[in-house]
Amino acid sequence: MSETHDPDGLRAVLANALGITGRVRKLRKVFTVNGVEVHLDQVEGIGAFIELEVEFGAHLSEEAATAKTLEAFDYFNLEAKDLVSEAYTDLLDPRF
Repeated sequence: MSETHDPDGLRAVLANALGITGRVRKLRKVFTVNGVEVHLDQVEGIGAFIELEVEFGAHLSEEAATAKTLEAFDYFNLEAKDLVSEAYTDLLDPRF
């Protein structure tokens, strides 16, 4: 991951190039558990979320990544009903 020393300048350049559709304010903590990157997000206005990320490719097959993800679901006691498919900006937008 790259960082910038001028976040306001970067935001202005991106807004000028792409426009702004919404703004999300969140606090994110990142951990790695058994090869799974775990993002714990506290999102202003909508609550707490967990995101699981497993990268597959040269070092991990898609099947192995899926197995790791399912193990993480069990570890964190997550179920299919807990999944959220919308982006944070969509959850914050009252039209959705």
